[in-house]
Amino acid sequence: MKRSTSRLFVWSARLAAALVLALGAVVLYANIVWSRPVSAPRPPIVADTSPAAVARGAAIFHSTCEVCHRAAGAERASGAQLTEAPAFLGTFHAPNITSDPAAGIGAMADEDIARVIRFGVGVHGERRLMPTYAMGDADVAAVLGFLRSADPMFRPDPQTQPVSRPSVLGKTLLVVAGAMAVPRRPASGVAVPAKADSVAYGRYLAHDVFDCVGCHTPGYSESKVSGPDAFSGGAEFRDPSGGTLLSKNLTPHETGLAHYDRDDLGRALRKGQRPDGTPLSTPMPVFAGLDDVDVSALYTYLRSVPARPAPKGAETPRGARVSAK
Repeated sequence: MKRSTSRLFVWSARLAAALVLALGAVVLYANIVWSRPVSAPRPPIVADTSPAAVARGAAIFHSTCEVCHRAAGAERASGAQLTEAPAFLGTFHAPNITSDPAAGIGAMADEDIARVIRFGVGVHGERRLMPTYAMGDADVAAVLGFLRSADPMFRPDPQTQPVSRPSVLGKTLLVVAGAMAVPRRPASGVAVPAKADSVAYGRYLAHDVFDCVGCHTPGYSESKVSGPDAFSGGAEFRDPSGGTLLSKNLTPHETGLAHYDRDDLGRALRKGQRPDGTPLSTPMPVFAGLDDVDVSALYTYLRSVPARPAPKGAETPRGARVSAK
């Protein structure tokens, strides 16, 4: 009996040691990947400063970029701490993107900014901790046009933001999940679908422009956006009080948007309000620049995705009325 117990102890100790070594190897690998420069092409895209393009770029910027790069109450896009990220992942800061040549993007070439937008790769090959966007060339050029505009938000500001410092666990999770991999997509030649109330244009907005799918799908992997849980909610964020908030289900399920009509979705997106008038939870941005075609296309697309139940603990959108639409 003693001999059997001794053998069990020895094998348990060996297993524990093997697990510790395996975990150490994974952590070491994650740190190597994290510090290693990556390569990505510089998209040959330059700023479109025509009035129509600047207006389009402003609508995209205010809906997608401003929430991270402009601190609450600030006049300029001087960067900010990203307090919505779960604390166990580390501390993260969005950089200054004013026209300041040193602290901001004033000295960056259009092609380098386009590479950050499309691939998440900086001038020196550093992987930027931000979502990447597969938006078409014309929309990237429009965003660049707005960034280069005379809008007061981009007046030079010498303020610099601290470097983002992910935790050891954060680095390991993000690397293992594939979130640090450079997306495989063309450097140029990406077309913008025709603007219409269509599934194609709605999908483009939800996936490639506003990244709705990234925030409303659980997990950290880049591949999650095409997986079986896409749009079902459950991505984890930190609310202003420090608590945990899970994103909402956007599929046409009873725990999602089954009873939202186009007007309900438009009110949520453009005013940040539920159908009953109560405010949506942060960090949900307000997409004030969306027009009726954008809202209709998003609604049409979200009604076309498979209905999936919300993960346990995710808040069900409330206040919606049953609609025949």
